[in-house]
Amino acid sequence: MAKVWIQFLGDRKNLKTTLITLFSFAIISLLFSCFLVWVENRNPYLGEFADPLFFWDPIDLSLPTFILTYGIIGFYMAFNLTSPLKIVYFIQMLIFIVACRIVSLTFIQFDAPEVVWSTAEAASIEGQTLIQLADPILNNIIYHQDTGIANKPIYTHHDLFFSGHTAKCLLASLLYENKKMRYIFIILTCIMATFLLLQHVHYSIDIIFAPIITLLAISLHTKYIKSKKYNLHE
Repeated sequence: MAKVWIQFLGDRKNLKTTLITLFSFAIISLLFSCFLVWVENRNPYLGEFADPLFFWDPIDLSLPTFILTYGIIGFYMAFNLTSPLKIVYFIQMLIFIVACRIVSLTFIQFDAPEVVWSTAEAASIEGQTLIQLADPILNNIIYHQDTGIANKPIYTHHDLFFSGHTAKCLLASLLYENKKMRYIFIILTCIMATFLLLQHVHYSIDIIFAPIITLLAISLHTKYIKSKKYNLHE
C-alpha cells in the first residue's frame, strides 16, 4: 500500500492535486464549522416544516446512525487505500457536497422541531419534536458548544436542508465499481437515512433532496476529470 502511494505522489501533478484537495477540504470544513454558528443563531424565515411523516414520537437511534454513517464512509476509504486516485476524487466530491450545503442552508432556512432528550419526553409535548443526534465527531469537531445547555455535548439543531449524512454515505455507496457492493451500501445508506427520519433529526425533504446533490456531484466531477484540463494517473 505504501509503495502505491509513494509511486502515486511521486508524480508532481498527482502530488500537487492531492495537496490542493486536502487543503481545500480542511478550509471548507473550517468555514462550514464557522458558518454553522450563524445558522444556529439566525431566525429561520421558513419556520418548521410540517412533515407529514412525523406522525410518531422520535426514537433515539444515535448509536446505530453513528456506526452506519462512519462505517459506510470509513469502509469505502479503507477499501480503496490501494487506489489513491479514488480517494482523492472522493474527497473532491465531498468538498462539492459541503459547498452545496453552505448554499442550501443559506437560502433554505427551516426551523428545527422542539428538542427533547427521550421518547417519553416527546410524548408529553404537542407538536413536532426531535431527539438530538449524538455524534462525537460532529459534536467535537464541526459543531460549537451550546452554552445554554449545561453539561451537555456540543449540538447544532438547524443544520437541516439538506442531509449531509445521506448525501455523503450515498456518494461512497455509488462509487463502488462492484454492483453487489454498491447495492449493499445503498441499502445501508437507506437504513441510516430512515434512522435520521425516525429520530426526527432531519425532515423528510432534507433526506429526499440529498441524493440529487450526490448525483450532481458525481456527474459534474466525471465530466471534469474527462476534460483535457484534468488528467491524473495512478
